[in-house]
Amino acid sequence: MNTLVENKLIEEIAYGTNFAYVLNKECTFLPTEYKVLHAQRDNGFLKCLKTYYNGKVQLFYLTESFVPLNSLLFRLNPDSFLTLVSGLLGTIIDVKNNGFLSCMNIDLSYQHIFVDPKTLKVSLVYIPVGQHLFSDYASFENKLRISLIKLISEVQQLSSPSTVNLKNDLQNGSMSIEDIAAGFGGHAPVNRAQNRTQSVPGTKSNHQSAARASMKLISLNPGAAMEIAVTKPEFVIGKKASAVDGVVSFNRMISRIHCKITQKQSTFFIEDLQSVNGTYVNGKRLSPHAPTVIKHGDIVSLANSDFQVKI
Repeated sequence: MNTLVENKLIEEIAYGTNFAYVLNKECTFLPTEYKVLHAQRDNGFLKCLKTYYNGKVQLFYLTESFVPLNSLLFRLNPDSFLTLVSGLLGTIIDVKNNGFLSCMNIDLSYQHIFVDPKTLKVSLVYIPVGQHLFSDYASFENKLRISLIKLISEVQQLSSPSTVNLKNDLQNGSMSIEDIAAGFGGHAPVNRAQNRTQSVPGTKSNHQSAARASMKLISLNPGAAMEIAVTKPEFVIGKKASAVDGVVSFNRMISRIHCKITQKQSTFFIEDLQSVNGTYVNGKRLSPHAPTVIKHGDIVSLANSDFQVKI
């Protein structure tokens, strides 16, 4: 559900296969983002026209040859689905990198992700207004991951070894969206991802391979299947993707920069970074900035999310 519609900041009106959003007075139209959107409309976005409806700003979207994803799902096979996801992630990475648009203004509902049935090109709905659909990027990315995981799990004809691998990557909080896209032939990872973790098969350095083999945190929480592979001597965990090495986006109680794991030779230490809801080892809350040894089999809790240490 579009939260702007739900909160009555905008109203959706159908015009045949096209549709429009009418902005209420509490919703702020952003002309600069609208101009940027126009300049990029052939690169992953539906064409959007600013008009007026009963004296209010109306954003009119032309679907043209595109159809909603929810009407196309049961006509896809695993290969076409991967092509579609590659285009989707590519557009999102472009938005992250261009600095003018915000991922938090992209509608991720299935009926508003549009696909060209012939080419599988993806075209997204961007709403150039001051009020975001998501509170922050972590919430946006979490919704994106959960939606794709749900499709792979629930739509039977999409299941294959390749899509199961994609599902596992999406569940892995230590992999960024750039890493995931690169891992199955999508967008190349940006410099930030390359500096943190290189996930393209066959291109890991010896140091990275050793680190990944050395330690993992395995989620023990129902409905949150994921693992965090510690890939560098100092590895920061939290929910702010741009500031940490391992992203845990499914739990709002985890701080943006929550804790740090440090490797010294064959010993691992965990350090709380003044998180709001705490870091625990075997049920004992850690004092901030006090590194504590962790061993194979220990239970590490970030707020109320539990992970088992695998060394």
